[in-house]
Amino acid sequence: MSLSLREVEKRIIGDIWSSPDSYENEVALCSFGSRFGGTVGERKARDYILKKFKDYGLEAHSEAFEYMGWRRGTAKLETLEPVRTILPLISLVQSPSTAEGGLEGELIYIGDGIPPDFQAMGPQIRGKIVMSTSKSPSSYPRYVHRREKYARSIQAGAAGYVFMNSQPGNLQQTGSLVTNGIGQIPAVSVTYEDGYYLQQLLKQGSVKTRMTLSNKSGTTTAWHVVGELIGDRVPDHEVFVCGHYDGHDISQGALDNATGVAVILELARVFGRHRGSFRRTIKFVAFDLEEWATTGSTLYLKAHPDEAENIDLVINLDSPAAPGRKGVCVEGYPEMVPYFKKIGEETGYSIEVSTRVGHASDHFPFVTRGVPAITLTTPRSSAEDRGWGHTSADTLDKVEPFDIKEAAMVATQILVRAANDEHPIARHRTETEVLELMKKEELDEVLKLVGLWDHFFPWPR
Repeated sequence: MSLSLREVEKRIIGDIWSSPDSYENEVALCSFGSRFGGTVGERKARDYILKKFKDYGLEAHSEAFEYMGWRRGTAKLETLEPVRTILPLISLVQSPSTAEGGLEGELIYIGDGIPPDFQAMGPQIRGKIVMSTSKSPSSYPRYVHRREKYARSIQAGAAGYVFMNSQPGNLQQTGSLVTNGIGQIPAVSVTYEDGYYLQQLLKQGSVKTRMTLSNKSGTTTAWHVVGELIGDRVPDHEVFVCGHYDGHDISQGALDNATGVAVILELARVFGRHRGSFRRTIKFVAFDLEEWATTGSTLYLKAHPDEAENIDLVINLDSPAAPGRKGVCVEGYPEMVPYFKKIGEETGYSIEVSTRVGHASDHFPFVTRGVPAITLTTPRSSAEDRGWGHTSADTLDKVEPFDIKEAAMVATQILVRAANDEHPIARHRTETEVLELMKKEELDEVLKLVGLWDHFFPWPR
């Protein structure tokens, strides 16, 4: 006897809450280390995810691609005047090395590094080493990413860049600089405490510093892992469930983004038990290299230019299991808001919905191709910085099994409907409409500034 959609949903959710599998997968992923591109941990995670997809009954494969790789070397920051000190620090991902003998220059502090900060400093920046915080203040109307701050420093003629964690705890916050390449000027990260110390020195007058970095780069291979449940009635249309399995090399990447992959694997497990129950194909993709300025998903879409038109919805799972009630961001599609409000009414689990467009995760390449996309989120009281993310403290002890299960439950409530609704949640946008959205969100200038515009526009013909 065939089950109703509602009965399938109940059975899947019951399975999620009564099984230990989701947290066991989280522990396994963290046991591989950072899963950073080019590491043994990355390859172990690739093989583990592929095996799990096959064990869960999916048609699965890994997909290799080449990119510009990078390896962290030595890093040192010295203050030369008014005092001589050596500060602990790390390179930001994709930072070039300095010349032999290091880069000497005067330090300049530019606050949070939002556009008005750069406008106020103007020509004072040229030839200096710029320091900004990692924060994007809520007082500014849109999110300002690290890569934008770095690119604006280059545009203003800076010789180097220092990224100061805005949160105390003696933690450097890492992150990438460019998509599939190496940055133009050396860039490092310092703790809040050391950044504060440098600010106090600047209050006394000029601060001269020397930055010495030695990193390596070269063409490298990475892999996406793909698993599919073929749809029963419209198999040529997909609900595309994705998240990145790579992390940063300085931590386990437990929240960002082992939790996202743990949720993907849990959905693959429980939905795989009900194959034949869904109209559309469900494609699960564990992307590599999201932490490299979305290099992985950007190159995936370039390699599959025709797939976008067959995707009815992208569900992106990037750090979905932070503590708290889950919500969704509809990535600039306000017409989808009533759909998710209705799910909350039907299930008794109210889903908070945001309409902003984020450009620093794996949904974004699809948004630029007009595909309706959402990101599962945990709304925070303050989104000014990323908490434990991108620091050495993003470790397994920060993750509760309950939060992974809750994220998987909410994702199920969305996926089971999106895979079975007679009509897609929202229509695809035209290229003209996407360009209008980019302008409305003030992302046209940002994407050109950080070198992403030409990856997405114009659309392939």
